[in-house]
Amino acid sequence: MIQSPFVSMGSPPVLSFPLTGSMPVVYGRGHFTFRISSCDTFFPVYLTYIIPADRVNERGQKHFLAIEDGVRESKQSWREGLLGLKERGLILPPKLAAGDGAMGFWGSLREIYPETRHQRCWVHKVMNVLNYLPKIVRPKAKGHLREIQMAETRKDAEKAFNQFVAMYQAKYPKATECLSKDRKELLAFYDFPAEHWSHIRSTNVIESTFGTLRHRTDRAKGCVSRNTILAMLFKLGMCAEKRWRKIRGFSWLAQVIEGIPFQDGVLQNAGTESENGDDRIGREHVA
Repeated sequence: MIQSPFVSMGSPPVLSFPLTGSMPVVYGRGHFTFRISSCDTFFPVYLTYIIPADRVNERGQKHFLAIEDGVRESKQSWREGLLGLKERGLILPPKLAAGDGAMGFWGSLREIYPETRHQRCWVHKVMNVLNYLPKIVRPKAKGHLREIQMAETRKDAEKAFNQFVAMYQAKYPKATECLSKDRKELLAFYDFPAEHWSHIRSTNVIESTFGTLRHRTDRAKGCVSRNTILAMLFKLGMCAEKRWRKIRGFSWLAQVIEGIPFQDGVLQNAGTESENGDDRIGREHVA
């Protein structure tokens, strides 16, 4: 059981439960902006989810690991958050970190957990690539990008990737450069169980929660302090967490933590698979 986090009156909320064992997946995502009034003087304070992460435990449940404030999404703020997780017991590096293009998160992750693999969010990447294309081209290009993302195997994804670059490189080099620079990170999910793909190839798992938080905090305007806005985000996050679905195929998490290889979503260690009595090699890939 996850211990109830302790929140003291008059101070920001703190998630204090110990982090033991190994975290298969960690998500880094979030950015909120507020103006906080103090003594008739206004100054900007950027409230960021420092590791607004889902903790995927051995039963496939997801939990926030930390909710803290920081300076936009700076490297220093992310570093403080990651070091806080390490101090609480997350010594073993997560197997995979999923996030958007926030360079502060990835830069600090390389320093604190250099062994952790990176998965770049496909939803954000598609939007970024389409921004470099004229509107009339976007529907067709979006279909080609989806062919990469939803390919059955890494080989098929690589083929579709090369085709996209060849098709748009001449006229729209910025779009192909935006896509190509994160090629390795975009295709990392192929080395994890196929049931997990819908959970890890994007940060959608927490985007719906963000929608609720933004809806509430947009009404707060400047009538909050640092402590009260963090307390509100904390309570809203804890309520949203109760409605999160378990990760599909969470029985594979033990193999992921042990480092047993997967190729194109299929377990490669036949002995382990037979012991588990699982014949899902031919399972359908997650859409």
